[in-house]
Amino acid sequence: MNKKILIFLTFTFFLLTSMINVFSIGVSCGATYAKYEPFKKIPFEFQVFRADNGYSYSFEGTFKDYIRIEEEKENYLKGYIVLPPFYTNPGRHRTAITFTEKAKSSSANAIAVTAIRCPFYVDVPYPGKYLIFNFNVNNVNIGENTNLSYHLENRGKESIKNLKLYFKILKNNKTLDEYTVTIKELNGTDSLNKKLILNSKNLKPGYYDVLGFAVYEDENLSLLKKFRVGELDVNLLNVTNKVLQNNFLKINFTVENNWNKEIKNVYIVYNIKNDIMNFKKAKTISIDLKPFEVKTFEQIYEAQGILPGDYFIHYELYFSDNKKEGVFPLKVIKPKTTNYTLIITFSLLFLTIIIFLLTLLLRRKRIHKRMNKNKKSKKIKNK
Repeated sequence: MNKKILIFLTFTFFLLTSMINVFSIGVSCGATYAKYEPFKKIPFEFQVFRADNGYSYSFEGTFKDYIRIEEEKENYLKGYIVLPPFYTNPGRHRTAITFTEKAKSSSANAIAVTAIRCPFYVDVPYPGKYLIFNFNVNNVNIGENTNLSYHLENRGKESIKNLKLYFKILKNNKTLDEYTVTIKELNGTDSLNKKLILNSKNLKPGYYDVLGFAVYEDENLSLLKKFRVGELDVNLLNVTNKVLQNNFLKINFTVENNWNKEIKNVYIVYNIKNDIMNFKKAKTISIDLKPFEVKTFEQIYEAQGILPGDYFIHYELYFSDNKKEGVFPLKVIKPKTTNYTLIITFSLLFLTIIIFLLTLLLRRKRIHKRMNKNKKSKKIKNK
């Protein structure tokens, strides 16, 4: 029997693999960003691979009609986009070259064909001044300073002068520290990326807000970001609190890493007990936690003879040569039992009714047949 199943599975596998061909074309490309200038050339050069049946390419987007191909060989394409002399629609415009695997038509095979798009983004300046303002703050551990990285981009044609940036560290809407940055001039279509060190050495573990402003002339842009100060600590956030009575209990543990670095070899030693019963200790698997990661994992606990009732899970949490202890409640519930006597009784009753109805139906057919026979015999006698 096992050999027959194995042969069937093997045949099915080869049948499926022979019916499905998946081509995965590859192209050496990434996103390209450029600023609009009249007659500006944006060059490109692509190498195509894993295109066994050849490939086709197509153009799409704002400047698709301005794409020029200089050289085309097997698995190689070179050219450029030449921007038009006049284009006044401001904003970021997308153009793309799409490479598609050519698939041989076949009625026997199901063919999946992949395509890859190589995008180009062209920023056309806005009239006047148009500022893009963004920043990010890194998470840190206690006793460390954090870095604030800010990004400024003038997508307008005119220069922005005397631009001021203000950053505030907040906790519960209370200002803890303030920083000011002055930028004398940001020319039209120019961008700026810089870092600022924030003094977070003396901050306690927890979450903090950073409120940022970019102010120039009558414009005031604002953003709110968060960062976290970590400490070398792991918390057991949650444990399964309700299970069905069984010799093997499924228990889930949810732990959280409060440190801005990976903590390895985290595990829990635990047991279940109450005032009457005390079951043996067990150890969970060891897990690794990424910075500030929350992870849930399942354990099977052997508790032969456990009775329905209220218990406690006593645990010892181990991490980085540290140990934490605690208790979680656990309720063991008696599983619902199936009343087989009632099921059998109703089944017999239902079967009896069916037999009774069938008997009546057969009896009725016999009577009906006999009556028809009598009618026919009377007709013959009358003749």
